[in-house]
Amino acid sequence: RRRADPKVRHFLYSPFKNVVAEAARAIHDDWSIPNAIPALARSLATTKWIKDEGFIKRAINANFHLGTPEAATRVADYTIRADVPEELRLNALDALRQWSKPGKLDRVVGRYRPLSDRDPAIATNAVYKKLTNLLIDPSQKIQSEAMALARLLKIEIPGEALVAVAKNESSIPALRIEALRALATQKNEKLLACITSAFESKEHSIRIEALKILAKFNPVLALDRVEVVLSSNKANTLEKQTALALLGGDLASAKGDSILNLLLNSFEECPPSLKLDLTEAAAVRQINAPDPNFTHTLEGGDADRGRNLFMNHIAAQCIRCHKVKDGKGSDIGPNLKSAGLQGRGHHLEAIVDPQKTITEGYGSISLTLENGQSIAGLFKSEMKGVIEIKDAEGVITKVVSENVKERTPVISTMPPMGAILTKREIRDIIEYLSTLKSKK
Repeated sequence: RRRADPKVRHFLYSPFKNVVAEAARAIHDDWSIPNAIPALARSLATTKWIKDEGFIKRAINANFHLGTPEAATRVADYTIRADVPEELRLNALDALRQWSKPGKLDRVVGRYRPLSDRDPAIATNAVYKKLTNLLIDPSQKIQSEAMALARLLKIEIPGEALVAVAKNESSIPALRIEALRALATQKNEKLLACITSAFESKEHSIRIEALKILAKFNPVLALDRVEVVLSSNKANTLEKQTALALLGGDLASAKGDSILNLLLNSFEECPPSLKLDLTEAAAVRQINAPDPNFTHTLEGGDADRGRNLFMNHIAAQCIRCHKVKDGKGSDIGPNLKSAGLQGRGHHLEAIVDPQKTITEGYGSISLTLENGQSIAGLFKSEMKGVIEIKDAEGVITKVVSENVKERTPVISTMPPMGAILTKREIRDIIEYLSTLKSKK
């Protein structure tokens, strides 16, 4: 190793694992032994030490350094092996991801070892041949990385591979959804069969995506499916909300209007979680319906969307005034980490009419004293003839009530959000707040 002798490659065929691993380090590490790198690269396909992390990572990287079509094929072959650790297969996929633009630092030892850019077709061709196997692999991580790699390499996934993924119940939902979308883009002849299969999935996100695709692909069949969804006890709320939205969108039609009218005729029996969606779809189609009101936002929201709105809505800026856990957010408004322990009606009132019930310590007040002095801040309390006010720096000022000449009513520092947020957004935020149940 110290002599950088390429004959060290012969130790790669030793029957002893430690000797093989040391030979790999001698060839690969430091400044490497360039004339022995090809032997290390070839050993990826021939070694019996296929699970040894140190050795395999160096063998994969040796192929990465060579950058040839043959080297890419060896790495791609390794990615589909079922008898090796998932982590090492992911390492091989990562090598193929970086193949055309290797960067400057070595993938294993981190040493500055720049490589020139390579023809993207080398990795593309190697991955294309293994893609079907990767996309139906039992490992969800392998499936996901393979789909991402296909997008990166701009590989048009073979129809048969997409069909296999779309119908594979063991595939993660996001992957099956991507497969359905790709089949729709390709206008694949088996798309309808895959949609039908998707409708039987246990995952509502897959059923929803299948319905959206069918609405564009075959509106007549989609309307039939909408009727099934809206009358089904098995379809969940989000699925039914999607069906109603489609009746005001891609499936807007005479038959769609008939479905809406039928539901409106029994509006009182409509589940609260669907009333907002029903009235909004009717409004789009200019069908007479009860005016949507804020009570329709109490149920049916999406907590994940609500959290995103709470954290990121530019106009509402909830997180700038509130905390949802200790240490994160602001103390301008109440800490909402236990908001879920209160009722949804409380959340709705606080959002659309914050002035109605002001949480103690979070309303602003202004006092004018008999001596002409003005004091303003957050009203903390009034007990035994003493008013406590907290200023912007958090300093508490105590004022004797008898010394107050004028005082303003206690006003909520929060503006009414009904003019800032849509009803759908309010519904989602209420759902999110209902999940916050930390002990105080």
